[in-house]
Amino acid sequence: MSGAHSGRESRFDQRFPYGVFGIVVSQVIGSFLALIPNTYFSARLVGYSLIDQVKDVIKPILAALVSGFASWCFVEQGERSLPLWIVGGGLVGLATYIAVSLLIRVEGIGLLLKKVKARKATIV
Repeated sequence: MSGAHSGRESRFDQRFPYGVFGIVVSQVIGSFLALIPNTYFSARLVGYSLIDQVKDVIKPILAALVSGFASWCFVEQGERSLPLWIVGGGLVGLATYIAVSLLIRVEGIGLLLKKVKARKATIV
């Protein structure tokens, strides 16, 4: 047996023989199995099918993926300072998410901007 273990398996290895990858795979499978009854009843009771749900989440997911990639690129190219990674990566991600959301017209960012403008008008 190679590695840091001296002949004994750790408690984590004993409880999760497939490791973190196995945990992630089981979570994904469980989520897909839970999707079946959830989408069935939402389609039957309120007419909100799986296709409609996917259409509603595809733009925010796309914006989040671009934002995450931009943050990752910033952290990889930047200085090796943890506070800079946290603050800078967060700000780059936030700015990218807002910009991409506005560019592809994500409904949620429009609602947020309307609320902010309404609050600003009541304050002034």
